[in-house]
Amino acid sequence: MVSEKLHPYHSSSILQNYRDLFRSEMRVRISAMNRNLGLPNKFVERWFDIEYQLKRLNREIERLTTKLNKNEISEANNNPLIARINQRLERFKKIASEKFGYAGEGTPEEVINQLSRETMNQFGVTSLDAVSRLEQVIAMSQEWVDRLGTLRGNFEEFLAKTRSLVCGTCVGLGRSQFGVAKNRYDWVIVDEAARATPGELAIAIQSGRRVLLVGDHRQLPPLYPEPVVRKISIELNYSDRAVLTRSDFERAFESDYGKQVGATLRTQYRMAPPIGEMVSACFYPKPLEPGRGNPEPWFNQLPKRLSSIITWVDTSDAGGESYERAKHPGFDNPYEAREIIDTLRSICIAESFIKYLIDETSDEEKPIGVICMYANQERLLQRLLSEQDWATGYRHLIKIDTVDSYQGKENRIIIVATTRNNNQCIQGFLSSSERINVAISRAMDRLVIIGAARMWRERHQTSALGRVLNHIETHRDGNNFNLVQALAIEEGQK
Repeated sequence: MVSEKLHPYHSSSILQNYRDLFRSEMRVRISAMNRNLGLPNKFVERWFDIEYQLKRLNREIERLTTKLNKNEISEANNNPLIARINQRLERFKKIASEKFGYAGEGTPEEVINQLSRETMNQFGVTSLDAVSRLEQVIAMSQEWVDRLGTLRGNFEEFLAKTRSLVCGTCVGLGRSQFGVAKNRYDWVIVDEAARATPGELAIAIQSGRRVLLVGDHRQLPPLYPEPVVRKISIELNYSDRAVLTRSDFERAFESDYGKQVGATLRTQYRMAPPIGEMVSACFYPKPLEPGRGNPEPWFNQLPKRLSSIITWVDTSDAGGESYERAKHPGFDNPYEAREIIDTLRSICIAESFIKYLIDETSDEEKPIGVICMYANQERLLQRLLSEQDWATGYRHLIKIDTVDSYQGKENRIIIVATTRNNNQCIQGFLSSSERINVAISRAMDRLVIIGAARMWRERHQTSALGRVLNHIETHRDGNNFNLVQALAIEEGQK
């Protein structure tokens, strides 16, 4: 899927532009060759029109007629084929009449022969050799246009060889039609390199004299199919999943060579300072520096529950009602989902705030994001939101997605759905520092975490969410950091 902004630079778009341009200029280009061919300019133009408009259509009629006569299709499908032939015959007659003034009868071939004789007589052309060469030029031109319309034409390879900047995905650039592996580029830059598998990285970097890998190995790792991980674990007799799934980017960055040539970007420009400070303290060994200030003053017009830049809405007090629900192959949490829908509603009905938010948001941007740790919770939230009457005018402002598809994205307001809450305090893959880091670092101006704090207060204090919860409670000031009870919010609304 290519974004609208990038589409004009995609190979398919460039190819289509060349094809349209060549097709539109073909008549002029061929008529300009009249002197080389020893033919009058007007004769060349008219002969081109006969070839391009009538002979091409006749070839299509002959192809369909041959298919019908050979009975290549069943009797039941004959009628549509006959209809297509008749449509083209009618079109042929219309062009012959309106474009060339032909009023006689006859088969398409007879009409073409008659018009060809009349044209040669009209312009006094007697050299059949010159006419034959003209027909060859027209045929070659049409073959070039047709070739541009096929992936087998190696046009993508031509573009890859002649452009100073070639962009694509690791896997996409490995396709044979691009021929990238045969080329040598001064630089190959791989973005999100920490998410690439060894094979994906190898495809990308094989063509570079110098390689620049850009990524963050403290965010989402490469995605390996579970059967592959199990098989490797058995074959190597090694069970540490973290080591088995470690990215080549991380290995390279933390190697002796990586320590010599690598560099770390320490200034972050996305997150408000309190969010950036928490992300830095919980996930990075060295502090990140803020490259921006606090949110604009109009964020103070948000409802009271979102008055702090970072808020944890604790669902623990609801007891068993707020427990997760197992739905193979994952989990959802109806109580948490209702809290999220209620939070979204409180944002959208804050009229003065939402007016500012819309004014400051571009058409393609969704300023409010909900990040779900489980796909089942994402589906539940999508369904619940679609049922809300109040959401009709605001749906275009809200993005709901899973954490695994959120890396590289950002929203002004982020709501994180933790989902897990159970008697055994089993957190599942919420133990993944990389996933939690991605989820909370997507927030620009407001971060809301909704979940049962007891899960990480009673156990898992050193896990990713345990560190986040501890940071919020330690720095709780009601302005930058806050923790509120979901039940207290509900009571306040009654």
